[in-house]
Order: sequence, then structure tokens, then C-alpha cells
Amino acid sequence: MKKIIIYCFSNLFLKAKCVFFAGLIVSLLLYSCVKEGDFEFDKLASNTYDPTLAIPFISTRLSLKDILKDTSGIIQTNTDNSLKLVYDADDIHTIEAKELLIIPNQQLQTDNNNLNFPPIPIGDTLTLPSIPIVFPFDMPKPGQIIDSVYVKAAILKLNIKTDLNHSGNIVLTSPNIKLSNGQAFKVIIPLDYSSSIINVDREIDLSGCVIKFNNTPGHTNELLFNYVQSIYGDINANNAPYFLHFQTNLNDFTFNKFFGYIGFYELDIQESIVIQQDHIQDLFDVINFSKVGLSANFKNSFGMPVEIQIDTILAVTPTGNVLVTNFPNQNPFDLNYPSLSQIGQSLNTIIPYQENASLAVVINKSPTEIIFKLKVKLNPDNNASIPNFMLENSKIDIGLHLELPLVGRMNGFVLQDTLGFALAEKLENAEEVTFRINATNAFPLDVNVQVYFADSLYQIIDSIIPNSDNIILSGLVDATTHIVTVPTPKLTEVVISKERVRKIERMKASNLIIRGKLSSFNNGNQDVKITSKDYLDVKLSMKIKLNVNTK
Repeated sequence: MKKIIIYCFSNLFLKAKCVFFAGLIVSLLLYSCVKEGDFEFDKLASNTYDPTLAIPFISTRLSLKDILKDTSGIIQTNTDNSLKLVYDADDIHTIEAKELLIIPNQQLQTDNNNLNFPPIPIGDTLTLPSIPIVFPFDMPKPGQIIDSVYVKAAILKLNIKTDLNHSGNIVLTSPNIKLSNGQAFKVIIPLDYSSSIINVDREIDLSGCVIKFNNTPGHTNELLFNYVQSIYGDINANNAPYFLHFQTNLNDFTFNKFFGYIGFYELDIQESIVIQQDHIQDLFDVINFSKVGLSANFKNSFGMPVEIQIDTILAVTPTGNVLVTNFPNQNPFDLNYPSLSQIGQSLNTIIPYQENASLAVVINKSPTEIIFKLKVKLNPDNNASIPNFMLENSKIDIGLHLELPLVGRMNGFVLQDTLGFALAEKLENAEEVTFRINATNAFPLDVNVQVYFADSLYQIIDSIIPNSDNIILSGLVDATTHIVTVPTPKLTEVVISKERVRKIERMKASNLIIRGKLSSFNNGNQDVKITSKDYLDVKLSMKIKLNVNTK
């Protein structure tokens, strides 16, 4: 029996998708080298056939952002490429004008039980003196003042009841109301007598009207109506005095624009940010965040002073609720609000990002929710001399922003990639295999690198790198930016003996698991900054010593 020793060494590093072809190439090369019929091995007893064969193998790059596979946008990148977790609640709560100021239905009853006039000749018309009706508006809160309002919708309902036994009409006007066509408000209501009490109902649509209220000294939120009654002379007897009941209702009142003073409002608001940790749980498990902060943005289109106070920030953690203190630095604070020339605009008030030590402590307890309790005051000084305005779509949007930069101490975070390994079944003639692991560490972290053989169920069979030789020191870190400037390379060569090769073959290894366990300097006690540019590059090549027996 003759023995031919063949050494095969791979110096080509291809992507992991090429692993399948590696097995195919080995198979083809072996058969092409020693295929029966091409050579007579008994004539090669004194010769050694020792070619170098190029076998494509594995190259993979592991980065934190790629491994986490964030699909919700929680992981974001700063301008310096450093990474952070961001929880945004841009519109965590909205205060709307149409919900804040609801004008109730209005009602006014005017009675005249002594309607008296002289006999009217048949065919003549008697016009009585104008009678004013002062209609004070009832508002939801004391001290509220309406100077003017652009009516979106409103229904003026009139009911006139009288025992007058003569026909005629009433002309109703108001100097305070201008119709949508620009004309002054005027309504003519016929009073037609037949044989019983006159009872007239009339509905008038005030949509699109502009109403200016009387707020001169001694008057508040008043509308003035004038009605002039005309009576036609006929054959009926004059049974004066008569009664005339005049009921006025203003219902379903909504506005497009409101000008005046809405008074003092104090609103208690509670909202929360849910901390989603499902697909980034590993980060919370292994990072001790050293820098955590909050910012807030308030958008206000109310034309009035507004004050915000953040009363409570409460973190819900597995071990109980924890208070967060000292945010913001100035509390309470005033919101910017538009002037009359800016009507329709929304002005921002930004509470800049502030790092918060107590929040960092809370975040490291893996909270599931951050609860915010705020107090909102409209016209906090209750100063009616400051004019207010608002539109139907005026609102205050409250936005909160929680930011967790990936800066801190990290110990034990694992990056892992699993690759198909089709070479195991092709190694039946291998005497030994020498692996070369060429690794490059561009993390600001020491990395414990290991490559495992695993079966089809990903059960680990064996490892490649000895524990004494699997640490790759962090890249060179800039002392100011805390970012890696020069990656650290390491080349490791490991020989797998014949016995271990047989084990890999026997256990049907079909996968390679490449795992990098990252830890900060000084056994996890050094703060580091993680960026999107950080990576762990692992390239594998191998030299196979084959034993080919011939007859």
C-alpha cells in the first residue's frame, strides 16, 4: 500500500456565502488529483505529490448595529458615528382648543305681558317702537371674555308666542352680528293670525358669521338684538293688552377663531414612554450606561401665556418604581406663543438635551416604562389684560425624547454569526487541519474570539482557538473622542489533530459558529463609546494534510 501526502493551503478569503463552494472545490480537486484511471499509484511509491491548493473558506464581519437588526429605528447614529438608543414620543399628549373651550347652549326668554296700542284702521299698519333685547353669553368659567368670534357653526332658534288677534311681523336685527356675505344681521318673521294664539318657530343658520360682543364698562359678553313689531289693521276687535313671549336660543356653537380671554386653566397630564427591550435586551443586560438624558419639545399655537411644570418622572422597573429628579434644570417654564401677526403658526419651546445622573441609575435597572406627570397652566397669572386668541385647530403638542448613548461599561456582550460548514464530510482523508484565524478588532473593547464546530441543530462539537490565545485587544482609542482610530489585528494559527478531525467528521459538523464576547478595558471597568464603524473582522483559512491510500 502506497501513501501520498497532500498539503492544501487556503489564502483566499471570501464571504461566508462561499462556504458551500469550498466543499465542492475540495471534492473536485481531490477527485481530479487522484481519480482512478488517471494515475497508477503503485508506480508512485517513491514519489510525493504535494501541490498547494487554493480553497476558498470564510470571511465575516460582525458589527453591533448589524447584529442587533433594529427595525424600529430605536438605534440611531450621531454625526460622529457613535450609536445611541432613542425613544421618541413626539406627540405624547395634545391639548386641543376644541376640547378646551366648549361654548354651552344659550337661552334668553323675553316676556311682554302688557302689549298695548290704540285701534288700527283697517288697511293701515302700526309700527311699534324698537325694543332692545340684551343677550348675555354664559361661559364655562367665570372671568372668560369673548371680544369677537368667527362662527364655524351655530343655530339661532326663535320662538314667538302671542295672543295678538291681528297679523303683522317682527323685524329682528343685531348690530353685533355680521353675516357671511358681509351684510348686517336682519330677519323678518311673519306673524299670521288665523283663529288662535300665534305660535311661530324659526331657525337661522349663523355659520360663517362674525360676532362682536359688547364688553364696554358695565357689560360683559353681551349681544344686542332689537326687534320692531308691526301690526296690521283689520276687522278684529282690539283686545289690548296682549302678551308676547319671545324666546331666543343659540345652540351648537363652534368657532373658527376666538378672540378675548379664556381665563385660567390648570390641566394635570400623565403620559409615558414604553421602553421596548425585546430585540435589544442584550444591550440592557451587558451595558452599564454612564450617560443618559432627556429633552422635550413643546409646540404651541395658542395665542396666550402657557406654563409647564414637570411634576414627576417615574421609572417602572422589575424591582419597583423609582423617581427621576432634576429634569429640567428650570422648572416650571413658559412656552413661546404666537402674536396676533403670527396667528395660525405654531411656536416651539425646546428643553435642550440634558444628561441626568439619576436617570442613568434608573436605566441601568432595566425599566419597562417612564411615566411623566405634568401640570399645564393657561394664563398662569390670570391676567385678563393680556388678550388671548385661538383657532379651532390650535393645540399644544407635548413631545419627549429619551436618549441612551452607547457609552458606558460593557462586559459580556456577544456578537455571533452562524455559517454553513460543508467541509466536514470532505475531511475523511485528512491527517490534520491547520486553521489560520486572521482577526481585526475595530471595537474600543477587548474581544474574546472563538470559532466553534456545530452540528445541524447548532450543538457545539468542538472549538478551534485555545482559551489562552483567543483575546484580541481593543483598537487604539482616541483619548478625546473615545473612538477607535486604529484597529488591532491578530493572526492565530491552530493545528487540529487527526483525532479531533475524526470527531468533527463523526459528529457531522455542518455549521461554524463565530462568536466574539466584548468587554471594556480593565475587566469591564472602563467607559467606552460604541460607533457604527466598530466591527470585528474574522477570516479563516486552512491547510489540510491529506492521507490518500492506494493499492
